[in-house]
Amino acid sequence: MTFRILRALSVSILLLSSLAADTRMAPSTNPIPLTVVFHQSVLNFSTKEAQAVLDRGNQILSHGTHVTLSLKGEVGTFALGNGVANCNNLTELFKIPADVIVVREIDCCGKATPGPFAGCSGPGLPMIVLPAHQNDVQLRAVQWMHEFGHRKGLCHRTCPDGALMVPAPSIGNINIDPCESNILEGVTPNPACNACDIQTCDIPQQGGRISIADFVRQEFVEGIPYVPDIEYTAADIQYLDTLLNRPAEQAHWANAVVVLGMTGDRKAFELLKNFLERDIGPISPDADSAKLAVPIALGYLLAKTGNKEVFDYLRTGLDPTAWSDKVHWRASKGQRDDARDAHLTRLTILGLGLSGRREALRSLQSLLHQLSVRDAFPRKFKEGTGKYLREAIQINQHVRDVGLAQYYRDSETALFAARR
Repeated sequence: MTFRILRALSVSILLLSSLAADTRMAPSTNPIPLTVVFHQSVLNFSTKEAQAVLDRGNQILSHGTHVTLSLKGEVGTFALGNGVANCNNLTELFKIPADVIVVREIDCCGKATPGPFAGCSGPGLPMIVLPAHQNDVQLRAVQWMHEFGHRKGLCHRTCPDGALMVPAPSIGNINIDPCESNILEGVTPNPACNACDIQTCDIPQQGGRISIADFVRQEFVEGIPYVPDIEYTAADIQYLDTLLNRPAEQAHWANAVVVLGMTGDRKAFELLKNFLERDIGPISPDADSAKLAVPIALGYLLAKTGNKEVFDYLRTGLDPTAWSDKVHWRASKGQRDDARDAHLTRLTILGLGLSGRREALRSLQSLLHQLSVRDAFPRKFKEGTGKYLREAIQINQHVRDVGLAQYYRDSETALFAARR
């Protein structure tokens, strides 16, 4: 059971080391000062933790570049939102006057990709990241430096082993190639160095391709990448089902949910439906993220199978009141049922968009029309949902024209270009 990872969510910086070497100049050795702020709900984070990450980050940057970073003053705090970066507040968070913005959780990075995320940035933008604590400084340093790469204009790449700019960097991903070094140092590189080359790439894992068990245990910095061709067995489906029933594995539940959708297996619908609808009362943040990934996973499943049961389930979920009959969990003690239901409906809209199915498009268009002529929906729901519907209709048409794989290639390129 193996994976072929599509670099739709991992665009590459071309490596032309001989040409790049000719263009290098002596870089500045002055540290780049960074202001750091954290949301007031983030616990146990201070100037000490920020400095520890930047110190470790400088060690990472030394693997191929002369760039160094420094902490500018003491870390500050901000109060915007509840400490969770989502699609509704992402634009406002990027407006905060700071270089590094530390939040409790990142659920959105401006694209229809299942989270959770460990970071979000783009050319010239602040770095939205997660806090570091004593036991995860090295991992957070890699993730912060990964986002620093995006801030300076670097794209994703996958094939080279140990690269900092892979989609799911771990503590061993510290390598920076000459082209990336030129961009980080502000040296004008060969034009080819600044190109994002989108292609399919095999990721070796101990002499073979990465297994489902290893894949779902990765922490993806910017969302779970779409995998178009999965080779799996009945034992793999059973493994994912077992993992979703182990509370100790909650950190990996969201990945398992999305992979189930990508398998297209006939058993995946019941497993995903049961996972979404189980539990009563407040649930953990990891469980919440995993449940919220189910509508997107069902969209993948519908795209692969055209299963009428899946379509009917998603179509029913376009009515937010329908969710109260199916789910009885909450993300927190204070979450209202109508807020949860509206969130599930908006994710269902995106799932139907990603399916690329004509019947899904007709349902989305019908709901958009109903929002404009009916008074049955709350005004706040109508205002927020209209934007999701228009986006999902465009996604559906794009996916139907070129397929999910090419859609993710196109969307990653367009998103990165828009942030330049």
